[in-house]
Amino acid sequence: MSFSWNLQAGDMTTRAELAATYGGSVYSGGVVPSTRSEYVMVFSDLREGAQFGYALHDGETSDGRAFNYTGAGQDGDQQFKLGNKTLLNHKSGGKRLQLFVADGVVQGTSTKRQKYMGEYEVRSDDELGFHFATAPDRKGRDRKVIVFHLERVSEAGPPLPPASAEPEEKTPMLVPLEVDRTLISARQGTEDGEAHRREAQLTARFAAWLLRQNETARRWSIPLAEGRSMLTDFFTPHDNTLFEAKASASRTDIRMAIGQLLDYAAHLETGIRLSVLLPARPVDDLIQLLQNHGFGCLVQDGPGFSWITKPRDRR
Repeated sequence: MSFSWNLQAGDMTTRAELAATYGGSVYSGGVVPSTRSEYVMVFSDLREGAQFGYALHDGETSDGRAFNYTGAGQDGDQQFKLGNKTLLNHKSGGKRLQLFVADGVVQGTSTKRQKYMGEYEVRSDDELGFHFATAPDRKGRDRKVIVFHLERVSEAGPPLPPASAEPEEKTPMLVPLEVDRTLISARQGTEDGEAHRREAQLTARFAAWLLRQNETARRWSIPLAEGRSMLTDFFTPHDNTLFEAKASASRTDIRMAIGQLLDYAAHLETGIRLSVLLPARPVDDLIQLLQNHGFGCLVQDGPGFSWITKPRDRR
C-alpha cells in the first residue's frame, strides 16, 4: 500500500505522529520501515548518538546535498543485517528513505521533535555507497561501524545548525527502548550465554506485555565520571518505575539486581521507584528483603506479569 507523503523539508514532527500515519515503531531504532507504505524513516540524533559513537561521523556534507549516516548496532562491529541491510538494499527492495534529525523537544514535554530533512537514497556514484570507520560502542570499546553515504533526492530544506558531537551536559538521558535480540544467540552453550538468552526472552515478553497495556517504556543512559555510560533496563514513565531484569529468581541474581538499581538511582532524580523483573517467584525471605527496602518485584505470570510486592517512592 502506498501513502502520499505530506511533509516538506524543514517541517517538524514527532516519531509518534509518523507512526500514527505510516506505521512502525515509536521508540525503537534509527531505521524504521513503515508498516503501511514503501517509506523507511531514518532518524539521526547527534546528542543521544554520541554515547554510541554515531556523532563522530553523522551529519550533512558541506554542500548540503548529502548526509553521512552511521548504521545500526551499539555493541561490537556493525553488520549488514536488520536496519543496515534495509538501507543497503533499499532501492532493490522498492523502499524510499525519509531522513529526520532530532531538533529540540515539544514544549512542555520530553518528546523529541524530528526535523524532516527530505528524501534520500544511498549514493549511486559511489562504488559501495558506504565506508567503514572506527567509533566506540556503548562500553567505550573501539569497533567498526558502517557509514552510509545518503544523497538528497528531494528539494533541499533549511541548513542544519552546527551540532556538537558531545552531549551538551553530562546528565542522564532517556533513550529509546531496544531489546537486544542478538543476546538470544550470543555464546550459546555456555552458562553465561544461556542466562543472557533467558533474560532477553524475559525482556521481550515484558516489552510485548507493556504494548498490550498501551504503556510505553524507555531506558536511562547514565554518564559516568570515567567517560563511560550505564544503560538501564526498563523505565516506565507512567509510574516512575525503573526495572532491572534478571534471568532467574536466584539469591545471586536478586542481590545483583538490588546493587545495580541502587547504583542507577544514585544518579537519577529522587522519588524514582525501583523494581526487579523476574521469570518466577523468589523464595519468601527474598520477597521480604525486597519489601523491607522498598523494592518492587514483578514476576512473569503466564502471558502477563503480576506484582508480588509493589515498589515504594524513594526519598
